[in-house]
Amino acid sequence: MKFSTLPVLAAFLALPLLGAHAAAPEGAATATATATATATAAATATPASGPWTNSIGMQFVRIPAGEFLMGSEESVEALAQAFPMLERRRFENLQDEAPVHRVRISQAFLMGAHEVSVGQFRRFVQASGYVPESIRDGTGGYGYRRDYDPSTTQRGDAFEGRKPQYSWLNPGFAQTD
Repeated sequence: MKFSTLPVLAAFLALPLLGAHAAAPEGAATATATATATATAAATATPASGPWTNSIGMQFVRIPAGEFLMGSEESVEALAQAFPMLERRRFENLQDEAPVHRVRISQAFLMGAHEVSVGQFRRFVQASGYVPESIRDGTGGYGYRRDYDPSTTQRGDAFEGRKPQYSWLNPGFAQTD
């Protein structure tokens, strides 16, 4: 899931308490705008302290507006020295983490205090009309295959690379809602 999807998903999951509806006959764009506006209103109305629970028992926390530093100044050499069990090329692939830069969050928002279950994400997809990128563009997602050998791949990851047969609906292993 791309980062830009997270506020929409969080907004949708907050809706049962607010009595709003994410699905709209005008389509997913309207649903997204409705969900985002609702989340912004909820974040503004939610007390600054303590978790907030929606009608299906999901806890949310209010993230206030503010600034923080994002990124890393650690060199490839420093990372390789700190983690000698990993191949140097893994650190070379982290160059997009630099430079350290200031990020400004201009509006408070609500974020789920816990991970989203498959069932919760399924309801979000059904109600909003959202189509995840892995399905929309046909490239698929990353998946697990029991006989997959990471040592035979360029990346050496534990999960097989993007393939059309994988998505949130089929990550390559059984999952429940």
